[in-house]
Amino acid sequence: MADYKIIQDRKGGGGELIVKVSKREVVAAVLPLQEHWLPLSNLDLLLPPVDVGVFFCYKKNTSLLGKDLSNNFGSMVGVLKKALAQALETYYAFAGEVVSNPVGEPEILCNNRGVDFVEAFAEAELKDLDLYNPDDTIEGKLVPKKKHGVLAVQVPCFRRSLLNPRRPGSIHPSLNGMYVPVTSLPPPKDPQPGDDYLISRIYYIKADRLNLLQSLATKTNGCRRTKLESFSAFLWKMVAKHAILNNVDKKVTKMGIVVDGRTRLSDGDIDKASLMVYYFGNVLSIPYGGKEVNEIDENPLSYLANEVHDFLDGAVTKEHFLGLIDWGSFEMY
Repeated sequence: MADYKIIQDRKGGGGELIVKVSKREVVAAVLPLQEHWLPLSNLDLLLPPVDVGVFFCYKKNTSLLGKDLSNNFGSMVGVLKKALAQALETYYAFAGEVVSNPVGEPEILCNNRGVDFVEAFAEAELKDLDLYNPDDTIEGKLVPKKKHGVLAVQVPCFRRSLLNPRRPGSIHPSLNGMYVPVTSLPPPKDPQPGDDYLISRIYYIKADRLNLLQSLATKTNGCRRTKLESFSAFLWKMVAKHAILNNVDKKVTKMGIVVDGRTRLSDGDIDKASLMVYYFGNVLSIPYGGKEVNEIDENPLSYLANEVHDFLDGAVTKEHFLGLIDWGSFEMY
């Protein structure tokens, strides 16, 4: 088994973190399942396939100090595998595969293919990890890349009628220009030097700094902006300043924010709200705004906070998400 080696800077000098992979296997549901297909909703089909990794940290069990931790690790892994196999009986979709149906759309084939299960040991402590830059310290190391199957951290509901399009449908104005059919996009090109690329960052902001940002974002117009709007405006401005340093002041930079539609779609409907909490699938929208770099740099934070508020305002409604479902239906037919 190949090890993952992580080279990173630490306070007081550089160091090497090593994650040793000791075993790989597949865990399937305990009992056999009847193979069947689970279609995706229109909201699932709007988003490109993106894997989201989550890792959990637990307090050290002090009762184990002085004991053979290698043997104890094996027993803990055994408990996890047994619990996973039992859970997959109920949450069977996680043991399936994403495959294309006859018309080329992705669907989940519930065939109990199983979940890839990796055993590993990291020569590091949590305090040594640079969580600000998870691409280097987490992705592909503590959270391995998913190559097969389906796995997500949520309780599933398979009732697709929750997101059926309306008849007749209606497209909300907030959707104008937000999405385009995948078939209208140009074919992907090989990456070139200077191309934009995706990076991940985690930010820790103290409460007094966040309150200051919020006050600056509200300063000129008296309309109080939320902490999310204020920080997003600040981050947008920092991106613009970096672009100016690279002499791309005329370039358009865009800010998008992920909006959860579960509570919006169930607004006023108690029964639907209880079902949407457990719905298995994407219920997201990503409204965005775009401005030239020099315009962002020249204007105050309150101006950008207003821009963020405006493009969010139309997407945090029930009608926006109902329109998204209808839009996907129009594109299909």
